[in-house]
Amino acid sequence: MASGVVALALALVAAGVAAAACGGTETSKPTKRVNPKGRAPIALGDSVMLLALDNLAKKGYHANARGCRQWYEGLAMIHKKRSHNRLPHLVTMALGSNGPVTSADMIRTNR
Repeated sequence: MASGVVALALALVAAGVAAAACGGTETSKPTKRVNPKGRAPIALGDSVMLLALDNLAKKGYHANARGCRQWYEGLAMIHKKRSHNRLPHLVTMALGSNGPVTSADMIRTNR
């Protein structure tokens, strides 16, 4: 039993170190309004999107990127916004650099 607890503790520490190596979340707010009657479109991404945040904001996107972000994390963000009635008309997800995106992931995204 004790070895199981130690293994769990080590796994949690390793996961925390790996997440820290990925960096924090960066966001940019839209600098122009492209949808006067609704919410700004959202762009969710991983490390590849980090350098594009300012340009996305200039195009009217609310952009959010974090290194190592996985597809399921972006999907959870979309579902949370939908459940709070905060989902805009357009969501762009640029994820998958650090892991696979399957056809099942695409199906879950559209639900």
